[in-house]
Amino acid sequence: TYDRLSFSQSSAIIAVGSKLGVTSVWSIPDTHLLFRENVTLPRGEPIAPDDRYIVVSPSEQPADKPYLRFQGLNGRESTILRAALPNSVVSFSQNGTLLVSNTVTSSNIWDIQTGDEIYFQARNDRGCRITSSTNNNEILRVNSVAGDFASWSDQVRNICVKSYLYRDSLTDVSDNLELLVYLTQGGGIEGFDTLANDVIWRYRPSERVTALSTSANGDIVALGFENGQLFFLDGMTGDIVFEIRGNYGTITAVKFSVDRSWIATSGTDGVVRLFGVGSEK
Repeated sequence: TYDRLSFSQSSAIIAVGSKLGVTSVWSIPDTHLLFRENVTLPRGEPIAPDDRYIVVSPSEQPADKPYLRFQGLNGRESTILRAALPNSVVSFSQNGTLLVSNTVTSSNIWDIQTGDEIYFQARNDRGCRITSSTNNNEILRVNSVAGDFASWSDQVRNICVKSYLYRDSLTDVSDNLELLVYLTQGGGIEGFDTLANDVIWRYRPSERVTALSTSANGDIVALGFENGQLFFLDGMTGDIVFEIRGNYGTITAVKFSVDRSWIATSGTDGVVRLFGVGSEK
């Protein structure tokens, strides 16, 4: 069963995988299979900005010496990235030349051309891990429970503090950083305005939510349910705007593309479905 979905920054490539299963990568325009192998798809943004490479974690590797692989698509070469952090979030920095691996307490960075680890400095701040360059103190990435960010701001701090309270639950934040959505302990969904630092809506579902995702600008929130339903909520009010029966089984993951033109779902039926998203709610 697939339970991880990731779009490229161009929204032209989608990668799907599971913690212990096969990872597959497709080109969306022509549905061409670019890569399939028995490797794990890391959380975060594993597809390189140029759409030519992806970061994967080999399924069989020494437990005391974990590593990542910077894998070329369409048969391109690969680079080994050693001293990987288990269960970390990966993302690219400095125009795609560096790979940053973060948890909320640990970091590591590699030069993706050579595979060498590079020097960095890092600190923890109220639920965030801030990793920066030792040369000029430039922030490379900021990691929180809800997501990974390129810079530090009051909004990011609010996201870090709030999402850390729900670190054992489902969380997501819009790419514009304005809306944080999370599953509460009681099974409800809350929308949190990161500028106002306050909850702006609450939604109480009748079925168990198993996956969620926010669109890039936070105008739509997608909820996947145990019964296979897919609900779309208004990101400003929490009202239901549309619903579909997307999967014949529990939805295990849901993800908007960066340009908001697609939404992908995966479920216990073993199928990944890709839906077009209209310009209107």
